[in-house]
Formats: sequence, C-alpha cells, structure tokens
Amino acid sequence: MSPKVSANARRVALLLGLAFVVACGSHEEASTAAGMDSVPIADHECAACGMILREQPAPRAELVHRDGHRSFFCSIADLVTYLEAPSPHGHATAIYVEVMPDDVTAEQLATAPMPLLSADDVSFVYGGMHRPVMGEPVLTFRTRAAAERAATRLHAHVTDFAGLTRALSSAE
Repeated sequence: MSPKVSANARRVALLLGLAFVVACGSHEEASTAAGMDSVPIADHECAACGMILREQPAPRAELVHRDGHRSFFCSIADLVTYLEAPSPHGHATAIYVEVMPDDVTAEQLATAPMPLLSADDVSFVYGGMHRPVMGEPVLTFRTRAAAERAATRLHAHVTDFAGLTRALSSAE
C-alpha cells in the first residue's frame, strides 16, 4: 500500500469514527430529551409493588430510565426503594412526583391525579405522619414554604429529594 493511500485511508477511518461518535451521542441526547416529559400515570402498575396507581392516594411518582423505559410508583417510599437497586434499563434520567395542594394533610390525600413536577423542584415532608400505606408516608409540595407549614402542623421534617432518599434509605 502506498503512503498516500494509507494516509487517505486513515483520514477516512478517522472521519467515519468521529461521525459514529457524534451520531451515537446525538441519538442518545435526542432520545433522552424526547422522553423527558411526564405522562399520565393513573392506569399503570407500581414498579415496586404491583398496585394500580389510580387506586392509591397521591403523591405518586414516575421515573424515566436512560433507555426511555418508564417506571411508575404508587408512593414516594416505593420510588426510593426502587432507586436502591440497579435497573436493566439504566440509571434514571428524570424523576417526577405529584405535588399536593398547599394545605393538604396525610388524611386528606385523594386518588385524583395531581400535577407532576421534577423531584428536584419539589420539597418533601416526612416523619410524624401515620396513615395506612406501604412505607413511610411522604407529602410533596411545590414550595419549601408550603412544606414547612405542613411539617409544622404535622410535627414532621422538610427536605429535598436527595435528603429524602438518604432519610428513607437509612430508616430501614
């Protein structure tokens, strides 16, 4: 093989390799971006316990995996339990939780669908509440101020999603 052909072949191989890397990265970003919005969760089964979500009181949750697969949860506690185990669908790229009206109490939770927000944008209230659910009862609020008012009423704790996952994981 002549040096000129060899250099051209190397350039072509390099360009094809770069095109492959860019195409794969773009495909992953596009599929992740396309699957990031939440979807209605009412008729799905809980990925942790198998319960039908529409039959369970809010707040419920939705998780979007790296491969686009969606998992749904009848409670925030089930979501946290699920996150502790590796998934064949890859890591979570988005987590949504239903948010409660500002003045709700654990006893007032209903099965009607609530707005879904990113778990990173929500304040969580846990501890001090007693109601018949699987796992620790958790309330979710759009603002930290609403969560702090609820926590004061309920003698409970306020945290963000990372703090909640630590608290619930260590509670077992």
